[in-house]
Amino acid sequence: MLARHDATVLEAVGIRLFQRYGTLELSDWVLDCDWPDVERLTLTPEQIIDGSDEVSWIGVELLRAALVKVPVGDRDILLRRMGLDGESVTLSSIGEYFEVSRERIRQREVRGLRRAAVTSSPGAVFRSWDHVHGVLRKALCAEDGQLDTRLLLSFVEAVVPAAPRRPVLQLVAGLCGFLEDEVAGLELRIRSLEAERARERAERQRAERALGKLNDKLAKVIDGASWPAGTGIVAVAFPVDGPQRTPREPDDRSNSGYLDSARLGRRVGYDSDAERAMITLVEEAGLVTTYCEQPLVIPYEMDGRTHSYYPDLMVELADGRRLVIEVKASNIELAEYRNIRKIVAATEFCHRRGWGFTAVDSRCHTAADLVERDVDLAQEAVVRARLQDGPVDWPELRSVLLRHQISRADLATMIVRNGWCLYTRPYILSLMPLGDDRR
Repeated sequence: MLARHDATVLEAVGIRLFQRYGTLELSDWVLDCDWPDVERLTLTPEQIIDGSDEVSWIGVELLRAALVKVPVGDRDILLRRMGLDGESVTLSSIGEYFEVSRERIRQREVRGLRRAAVTSSPGAVFRSWDHVHGVLRKALCAEDGQLDTRLLLSFVEAVVPAAPRRPVLQLVAGLCGFLEDEVAGLELRIRSLEAERARERAERQRAERALGKLNDKLAKVIDGASWPAGTGIVAVAFPVDGPQRTPREPDDRSNSGYLDSARLGRRVGYDSDAERAMITLVEEAGLVTTYCEQPLVIPYEMDGRTHSYYPDLMVELADGRRLVIEVKASNIELAEYRNIRKIVAATEFCHRRGWGFTAVDSRCHTAADLVERDVDLAQEAVVRARLQDGPVDWPELRSVLLRHQISRADLATMIVRNGWCLYTRPYILSLMPLGDDRR
């Protein structure tokens, strides 16, 4: 069990455990080598119901800790397929990355999901996936031992929002001890619940339209945007011919799809619930003359490499200005290092062309809003002092946040204000960019 680990890793983990407990047990050593501090990862139904920011953080770590069970080749494919590594979850794009066919990726996904399932009691030594099994069953199962559909859907939407529906349900169900042939019925119940939520969302939108709130919401987005010097008004046609990228495999993603646009006279694609909400706002608001989804390709630099980025929307306003909008689900996403790099590059790109740019969360808060928030300077000093000793992974960071009662919004403010680097695959916070020097 330990032979597969590098001697340096074994030594570092052993020293840390001995310093913590005063002894070194084989079971603790194996568990921590599987995934550092995995036993500190806990999750409750109440956190999921309340929409706690912790759910996405903890959930990502739980899934990554469980996938240690899968041999590395298939594991790498599942990590990408679930949106836990890389930027695309489609079979085709993953096949291109690994230089194999789409069908070969599908076959290895099937094999990997079967290997990931935890359908028996722990062996002689408790492993990381055994811990994940226990945590997920307590968090996602009802009193009768069956998966609670509402808890499961909320968990999936918070933790792996870009993941294809069927594979992620099979992964989570398998980790909870359910068999592969039970996933089909589970998927039907999930789709029924999604339809119910879509109806509720439509009712809320109709009520907001009747109250005239849509223009106020969009005005907040416009006012919070970064605009170039001067008015930004340019006497040229709307500089977009159509979307540069469309949702891939929309029927096989958890939250991508299309809306029918009366304004544009065509279907408009989206890749997330937050994008869909923003498109609905732009579609209905009277401040807009036209818009386009996925309108541009913007290059950005990260860790010494050049990447391509597709912002979510470009909007032409009634006063002639053009605004590019990026939408994220939460304020902590705005603080992620990769997204900060995108925001910096996109702002410069748009300003050079006389356009505005903004990145907002699902509540229309911007990174600038984060910077302007008041945070406790003593709490900020605690986090800074810890970071000066080196990068912090999620279990330790969560311990610091809980011990000093630091909220996720306060952490996001600290990160953006100080230029710290938050990585999410896996979660690591550091003072400086880490490049490829991550777990």
